[in-house]
Amino acid sequence: MSMALATGKCSFREGVSWVALSSPMMGSMASDYFQDFCNDEISAFATDLLEFFGQCPMPVSRQSLMYYKEKYASKELNAAYNLAQEAYRGS
Repeated sequence: MSMALATGKCSFREGVSWVALSSPMMGSMASDYFQDFCNDEISAFATDLLEFFGQCPMPVSRQSLMYYKEKYASKELNAAYNLAQEAYRGS
């Protein structure tokens, strides 16, 4: 929702508030840990297992949740998080 708001693909009517219980406005540390496994930084056995099940290399859907401003987050992803956070605060 936040990226749709930030990029103008949708909007809220006047008087509407966005209530979020747990939105990933900073990504997920789990995605970073998952990438560590795929990079064989934690356990060769786990990496082999994840490769066997087709989870390494990491799917794009998980890559899009890399943790904000950490080692795997690209400049583009960090910029998208900034836009999403601004859209959330502005609603």
